[in-house]
Amino acid sequence: MDVGAEQLDCVGNEPLRCPDTGKVVGFTTSGCWGALTGKSLALGFVGPDGGSTRWADGHRLTVDLLGKRYNAFIREDALMEPAGVRDRKAAERTKRDLLAWVESGSDNNRPMATV
Repeated sequence: MDVGAEQLDCVGNEPLRCPDTGKVVGFTTSGCWGALTGKSLALGFVGPDGGSTRWADGHRLTVDLLGKRYNAFIREDALMEPAGVRDRKAAERTKRDLLAWVESGSDNNRPMATV
């Protein structure tokens, strides 16, 4: 789940509450700052209260951190696409290597080495 942009991390066992009733519906299991997402992220479990559709992607809960309640949004999918980041970096590296090879005036019969 996405706990928001404040740099506070869940460490586990923080109560997850229904924002409407304030009732505890689950607990966090762990959390950390997502450097690439720029958000505090947490894992947790939520009881079956209300059925599975109630806890769908984007549903808002609150989490108690350091005596204050923060909004937490359930996320079913990853907040970033790591393969896309790697692919872009690889494409930039290949493009840079190709440009350097062409600018060096190397003959076209020699294969280009890539890292």
